[in-house]
Amino acid sequence: MTYFKSKVILININIYRRLRIIVVLLAFILLRISLFAQHDVTLYYMDYVPQSHYTNPALVPKPKFHIALPVISHTNVKFYHDGFTFNDIINKRPDDSLTITLDNAIEQMADVNHVSFENNIDLISVSFKIDDIFFYLNVTEKIFFKFGYPKDLLSFVWKGNKQFLGSKADFGGLAIDFSHYREYAIGATKPLIDDKLIVGGKFKLLFGKSNLNTVRSDISLYTDSTKAYALTAYSDFLLNTSGQMFYDSFNFDTDDFDVLDYFLTSQNLGMAIDLGIHYKMNKLGISASLIDFGYIKWNTYKKGYYTEKAEFTFEGIEFNNFFSQEDGDVELDSVDQFEGFLDSVSSTFEVQEKIGSYSSRLNTKIYLGANYNVPDNDKLIRRVKGLVAHG
Repeated sequence: MTYFKSKVILININIYRRLRIIVVLLAFILLRISLFAQHDVTLYYMDYVPQSHYTNPALVPKPKFHIALPVISHTNVKFYHDGFTFNDIINKRPDDSLTITLDNAIEQMADVNHVSFENNIDLISVSFKIDDIFFYLNVTEKIFFKFGYPKDLLSFVWKGNKQFLGSKADFGGLAIDFSHYREYAIGATKPLIDDKLIVGGKFKLLFGKSNLNTVRSDISLYTDSTKAYALTAYSDFLLNTSGQMFYDSFNFDTDDFDVLDYFLTSQNLGMAIDLGIHYKMNKLGISASLIDFGYIKWNTYKKGYYTEKAEFTFEGIEFNNFFSQEDGDVELDSVDQFEGFLDSVSSTFEVQEKIGSYSSRLNTKIYLGANYNVPDNDKLIRRVKGLVAHG
């Protein structure tokens, strides 16, 4: 019995070239994001800005009263990418000309890399001081997006599967998380122990609008070096969704979108807390905070999309089955054979759907900070600050 064995990935060469171009464009987009990222580190010690308590509720801003109304309120936009840097992707030649070197960028990547976007818009915020207690409340619209992409996926698209002979290209970690919710928060800050210790906290009531939550993502492609490059694909993932735009298998129809229902829904309820502490020791100050520690339970337009330990091995297509013989005539039957192959792949990796409520955690952040006041006679530097953030 004769088989036709494929020794390369069955991708049209024009499509493969387009994928490589897409990878280059994506690399520059992610690079731009990493270059122009704006982090909370700039806000943490800005005590003259009322919103500094968003990073640590124990940090008391200097203004004793402030109010912000819609349109003229605080807006915070943040981008972040940890995959690679400018020097990883741009190579300088001896003649000072520049070249793109994605190979080096891929080598510098972690096994799983992330790009994220966050946008917080205050609809209203108020802060004021009564005696030694500082109070604040806010109503904030929050959007968070995070995409995780594995190093092996970009390496596979850029270099092909030859590099993975006898091993597995691990696409686990390929994930997307998105949340849009409204936050109603109230908090307070109070000094203790002769004003050396300051503690603060905030309670938040959350109303979810839409969500994408990747629960599991175990995807891989194995290239067998002993069986004519046989390919074994494996998929086990679960993506939970909530929201009108995600409910009908992502076939979003703007004509059916109910704007009032989307923005006024109160059925996706959640809670969260912020906790902070700041301690002064002479000229040294130490602080720490826990921000957005909580969850949201999603009850509307909820649906999960999943595959469950699906596996398919492609060893080649039987060459004899490309032809059929009837009344002595030989006819080409490759179309039926290839369609049968695609049907087998499709049935194996068919995405299943399930309906049910679920909970997702917020993007919790942890801050650790320290500042040291230099003597007043030093006019150049009056304060040294440091901050470690994780989120």
